[in-house]
Amino acid sequence: MKSLFILLFSITYLSSCSTMNKLSVNMASPLLFDLSYSIEFQRDFEFFRQATPSNLQLFESIWSMSPKNEKLLSVLVKGYAGFAFAVFETEYLSNIIKAEEDQSKIDRIIHYYTKAFNYALMYFSEHNISYRNIVAAGKEPGGVKKLFDKELDDEAQDLEIVLFAAQSLGSMINLQKTNMGIVAQLPTVKEMFDWVCEKNPKINFGACDIFYATFEASRPKTLGGDPEKGKKLFLEGIKNYPDNFLIRAAYIQYYIVPMSDEEGYKEQRFYLEAALRNSEKFRKWSPIENDFPEFKERRLAAYQMVGLERFKIFKKYEKELF
Repeated sequence: MKSLFILLFSITYLSSCSTMNKLSVNMASPLLFDLSYSIEFQRDFEFFRQATPSNLQLFESIWSMSPKNEKLLSVLVKGYAGFAFAVFETEYLSNIIKAEEDQSKIDRIIHYYTKAFNYALMYFSEHNISYRNIVAAGKEPGGVKKLFDKELDDEAQDLEIVLFAAQSLGSMINLQKTNMGIVAQLPTVKEMFDWVCEKNPKINFGACDIFYATFEASRPKTLGGDPEKGKKLFLEGIKNYPDNFLIRAAYIQYYIVPMSDEEGYKEQRFYLEAALRNSEKFRKWSPIENDFPEFKERRLAAYQMVGLERFKIFKKYEKELF
């Protein structure tokens, strides 16, 4: 994180005119893009919460020197969507459990998702895709997928942009369920995920599993949902990615709690309590060599961090929930 800050500051400081600014940024953007993945290695929730905004602000300053730079747009889409999800949605989980709506918190979450989605639209515009195109394509079955097939590639960058744009739009819908205008965009979100997940079902260690399981479990049967199918998909995701604690937390939130599945909660609590203990041991040096294979994949760190942070909240209120 510190090296990323220094690099960004150096680019800003050394560039003395608009042409040089753009040239410097474009030359450095592949490295900046690669370095942005370092945020995924973070395991300290409070550090992540405090450090991320300044880094995103700095990235925006660099991006402003070359506003069509796709790698920087990609970083900003992922950064703002990831921050809203990891921090603000996690913190709002307590409000959801206690059924205490806080509109100011909801507005803040929506604001960050809006920033992410707007940057995604800027990225799409570089590929001849506008929001109007997406809405028009969504009026026919498979239209959104056809549009993306025509204008985007199967490369990781395009897939991640669509993934995080879909997550941002989907989360904004979930936070504004009484706004029928935005709720009507849910089929578009589904097709965006379909496009990504058909091309790379394993993207981001189970992101597709979480979406499809939540999509089924969180909607009642009267609205086309299938909670039992959602449960099955969650369990398949946990089997495929046992060390992605975020899938387990989503399973608790979107199936176990609504269905009052106390036995299911006890099973996940047993696993996550052990993971929480091991996580604390893993973060502290010890003269005794400990082997924690669940923490070997560094890019899983942020997903594990968020999953465990949400589990702490469920554990705090478990007597009220069950």
